[in-house]
Amino acid sequence: MNIKRRGFLAGASALLAGASPLPTLAYNSESFRIRFATWNLGSAAPSYLGRGLEAATNWIIENDVDVATFQETDQFASKSHFTDFAQYFQEKTGFEALYQASSIESPHEPDTRHRRYGNCLLSRFPMTQKFAPSLVRGPHHADVEIWGRDNRTMVMAEAMLPDRRKVWLAGTHLSSSGRGDQTIYQKIRAAQAANITEYFNMLVPDTAPLIFGGDMNCAADAPELSSLYNRMVCHTSDIGPTWPLHYDREEQEMLSSIDHIFTSGPIQTAGIAKVYPLEDISDHALVVMDFNV
Repeated sequence: MNIKRRGFLAGASALLAGASPLPTLAYNSESFRIRFATWNLGSAAPSYLGRGLEAATNWIIENDVDVATFQETDQFASKSHFTDFAQYFQEKTGFEALYQASSIESPHEPDTRHRRYGNCLLSRFPMTQKFAPSLVRGPHHADVEIWGRDNRTMVMAEAMLPDRRKVWLAGTHLSSSGRGDQTIYQKIRAAQAANITEYFNMLVPDTAPLIFGGDMNCAADAPELSSLYNRMVCHTSDIGPTWPLHYDREEQEMLSSIDHIFTSGPIQTAGIAKVYPLEDISDHALVVMDFNV
């Protein structure tokens, strides 16, 4: 199969300095191109609150993204008009969605469902196995008082490509840093990353292609992510800042690189990762990369 895909449609004004739209690529009969994206949609950011859902979905469709992992996505929240983000993605794209809440709140208004907030995995390719493990209830724990209060999760699935080969896809959102002693939050993220690695080792064969992305809330070379490197390669260590695009809280660090993409198994890169700071949609930049599987 000689596969060709459209190039990206985003204009140069939507790119970081030095980044250009991804090219249209052609591949040989033994490879399949996957365009993978990770994007925190900012449902917790006061200036965004998940209002960019329609624009984000249109961007995914128009720019030929095959798989996307989203963070800070809502179900049944008043601020996002009680929209079920996962259902919306499925209906608008025709893709399959897997959703897992990291937190569940009481209904925001009478006669409405509980508000759910968490991760969503969206795939053009049908999912043949689905998992949504908790990063709190895994084998690794952080020896800190606040462990478990922030119930982070991961969404992961085995998907079938058109040639019937399988690829594993996953996304997550690690805990953010609060005020005070930062070593507490580093320990929490380290335990969460170790649990992710354990789940991958339990579920994904070493010989299977795996693409994993998300908001790690730390730089790619942060010590708390070291367990991931026992198995995976990071492709976004030098992409530059991805957050915050808009400063609405004093405690925000200036220009952090925290949104990343990793792979393991038989996968080849097809160009470098691209960063799209679409500030009208989210306070996080969109990160996109092409792979040959």
